[in-house]
Amino acid sequence: MNKQTPATPEAMTIQTSSERDPATLASTIDVLQRELEVAQTKRGGHYKKLIFEIERNAKLVNEVSQLKTALDQTLLGVPEFQQLNDELAEARKQIASLRAELDVAQQKRAGHYAKLQYEIERNRKLEKQARIFENEFNRVSNSLTWDLGSALVGTKSIRQVFTLPLRLWQANQRYKQKMLKRRMMGSEAKRIDTPTIAAPAPASVPAPAQPTTIDIPLGEDLSILGWPAAPVHSTVTAMTVFDEFSRECFAPYLNLVEPRPDNWKGLLARDQPELLLIESAWRGNRSSWQYRVGSYAHPPGRELQAMVNGFKERGIPTVFWNKEDPVHFNNFIEAARQFDFVFTTAEEAMPQYAARSSSNVNVLPFACEPGLHNPIGSSERNGKLCFAGSYYANRFADRRDDQIMLLDAAMKHKLDIFDRNHAAGAKSDFAFPERFQGCIRGSLPYDEMSRAYRRYSVFLNVNSVIDSRTMFSRRVYELLACGTPVVSTRSLGIDETFGRDLVWTVDDAKEADEAMRALLESPDEWRRRSLNGIRAVFSEHTFAHRTQQILDTVGIKKRVIEDVRVLVFAVVDNANEARRVADMFASQAMSVSAKRLVLFARKGSVKSLDMPDVEVVSPGNHLGEAVSRASAAFNATHVGVFSPRAFYGKWYLQDLLHAFVYSQADIVGKPRDGTDRYAFDVERDHQAWLLRVKPAQSPVLEMLGPDGAVLDGQGSLRSFSADSANYLPDVAKMREAVLRNKIAAIQI
Repeated sequence: MNKQTPATPEAMTIQTSSERDPATLASTIDVLQRELEVAQTKRGGHYKKLIFEIERNAKLVNEVSQLKTALDQTLLGVPEFQQLNDELAEARKQIASLRAELDVAQQKRAGHYAKLQYEIERNRKLEKQARIFENEFNRVSNSLTWDLGSALVGTKSIRQVFTLPLRLWQANQRYKQKMLKRRMMGSEAKRIDTPTIAAPAPASVPAPAQPTTIDIPLGEDLSILGWPAAPVHSTVTAMTVFDEFSRECFAPYLNLVEPRPDNWKGLLARDQPELLLIESAWRGNRSSWQYRVGSYAHPPGRELQAMVNGFKERGIPTVFWNKEDPVHFNNFIEAARQFDFVFTTAEEAMPQYAARSSSNVNVLPFACEPGLHNPIGSSERNGKLCFAGSYYANRFADRRDDQIMLLDAAMKHKLDIFDRNHAAGAKSDFAFPERFQGCIRGSLPYDEMSRAYRRYSVFLNVNSVIDSRTMFSRRVYELLACGTPVVSTRSLGIDETFGRDLVWTVDDAKEADEAMRALLESPDEWRRRSLNGIRAVFSEHTFAHRTQQILDTVGIKKRVIEDVRVLVFAVVDNANEARRVADMFASQAMSVSAKRLVLFARKGSVKSLDMPDVEVVSPGNHLGEAVSRASAAFNATHVGVFSPRAFYGKWYLQDLLHAFVYSQADIVGKPRDGTDRYAFDVERDHQAWLLRVKPAQSPVLEMLGPDGAVLDGQGSLRSFSADSANYLPDVAKMREAVLRNKIAAIQI
């Protein structure tokens, strides 16, 4: 007999009706009853478990509530917490009060502005009415009626009654003469103003420029009353809004028109700038633009947008430079997107600008300003390390850790710290850790910082942004321009811009200590980095270069960087000397518009030399006059000498040209004592100089000595002696091996 398998509900659905007998149905009912009992048992268990969890959670909630009440009571009993609670309540009251004051201030501002507009309109109407009254007065006072009435009013005695007819006749005659004169003047004016047909001017003669007259509305005229005109020292006039640092850096290259928010229209009409240049200013133009450039919840005004639109309406290019990217991109994007051109210090921000604006976007990194940042007077260093800046205990964690690592390594040497927040009485979040307090020497304002750059042997630098290809501290440019080596924490931008052999970038305390020790103890390594730093920055990283980049980008065809044309001359006695001088000239690495070497061959010793930019001529009877003629023919901006008995290294001319940029001297040369001097009025080597050619200095060239020395007996030239690298005097008698070693040592 086969064993019967209990049926399930699923199985039952496929059984045929013939199999549903009473026995089977009874068995099925039993199975279902058992399954129902099991389900009810499970349900009861789940229900009990659910009730247990609900009760347990209720108890936990009650316990938490009791603990919170106890904690609040405990905190209220502790004076410090009670004080904090009171301070919080007071702070909330102050915030509410300040908000109310802000609303009142904004309402007052709106009222003042409306009143100002009303007064301006009222003044316009009064001025118009005054002109009407003046014209009416002039018309009446020049009429015959006025003259006759004056004669009648002036009759105050019996005698004047008898003379009245005569005076009336005289008044009538005067009136006729005035009318006759007026008609004659009108006829003459009409004759002069009548255009005549003239023969066309020749194509070679340009039409005379017509004077431009711009009417300045009354309100705008009043806003610039007494406002000084922009200083004129450049070929380009720009209206600008800068913070103080940037203002000092751009001022030498642009005629700055620096408006307030309320007078830009009048200055635009009066000074006619060719460019609007605004930076991401926090204060701007002596704080007059504070809160008006960045994005704030309650801006005091929308003058920036109005100014940008005013320039665009006149077809004048508008430029915004965000020097705060990438950290403060969101603070300034709303301002930047209004401009035709946007320049950013951070290359990686360019896609964000492209996504949120239609502006033409470019990269404009920081730079140095040669008038402020240069090696003048830097020959005496103090043998110390220096850090200048801020410390953030609770911000920029990576920067803080890098800073502590760098300063800990520096503590092994002589370290001075200038704390930017020291004078203001730094709060705990900005106070340097206790172990560094003994190194703090106060704070330094920006105008004194450049002197510190030139006084210390090595400066330390930390970076808030480490992964930008173009953005890093402007301090790095400034220090290198001063000839000061820099030890810095890692920065992709520094490595990309200067390479890892110029700024010494470190990752940990061991590398930092090695770098500091090498720069403090190895004069050769220190000097190599110092010279290369000056050369790198002045070659392409000054604010003259940045200004020229802006002008080129926006289409202003003017130059703020001088087109340099260098003429070098040498007096040679034979073909070997001529070839040697020509080879040294050809090896010069310099960026100039044009260069030429003029070889003065005595007694026809050399006829020609098949080399580019080299000319062989006879000196004649007077070397100075020959050099002066050659300079004028070449239109040289600088003239210098090479001696066949000296050696001139690869960077000799380029370094002297850079010295002109930061010293503004008349003549620059190498110190006679063979040291690095970076000073004015130091005795120069007679065979190592470069002269800036000016009309007043033509006699100087004509008074050259027979060996090319400058004979400045009157001391009329402002002389500057730079470094002693890339030059060796009197090499003709040196043995070849000695000469090679010396050249290797000085060619830096």
